Amino acid sequence: MKSNTKQLGMVVVYSFMSLAANAADNGFFVEGGAGRSIAKLGNTAGLNVTDSDTTWLLGAGYNFNKYVGVEVGYRELGIAKASASGAVTGTLYGAPFSATGTFSASADADGVYVGPVFTLPLDVITGLSDKFGISARVGAYRWSLEENASASGSLTYKGAVYAGNVAASAKERGTDAYYGLGGNYNLQKNFGVSLNYNRFRVFGTNVDSWDLRVRYSF
Repeated sequence: MKSNTKQLGMVVVYSFMSLAANAADNGFFVEGGAGRSIAKLGNTAGLNVTDSDTTWLLGAGYNFNKYVGVEVGYRELGIAKASASGAVTGTLYGAPFSATGTFSASADADGVYVGPVFTLPLDVITGLSDKFGISARVGAYRWSLEENASASGSLTYKGAVYAGNVAASAKERGTDAYYGLGGNYNLQKNFGVSLNYNRFRVFGTNVDSWDLRVRYSF
């Protein structure tokens, strides 16, 4: 009887200790980061393409415990550009075009993201310091895409035909999934850094990004 009572007591104590430990990992956080993005553009044969640009983010969230949280924020994915001289056809962020003369186009993507974040401290599986961890995220990205194109000759852009030294622009909006993986390091109890890879989907185009983030928890 005493043995059973002792075991029950140990279970209760352990449960309270676990709850206390988890409570220390609960709370809100804010973060910011910057890095590099690469847009996986479609047909770019014959074009001079700049598909990489600076990406940055500002976000916040809440950790339910040290394993599960939720994030929300704003993400600028950067600008992709294309240019050419002569007759050319291609696609830029899912928008088909053909042009003659001197041609240039750009597409600027940004938006708001929200989704869960799952974190695994490395001490759980390796016995290393709990300062290190790996994370996975998945969620929804409400994107906005601003597209511009111009040509000194004729231009067919997104089904519309223009002629003679023309410019065209369009704005698209939509919601697609994003996902990512990261490695985290806690410099202090409430302050950490992470290196992350993410993939976003914007108007039928995959945009990959690498970023370095700093996070403050409170």
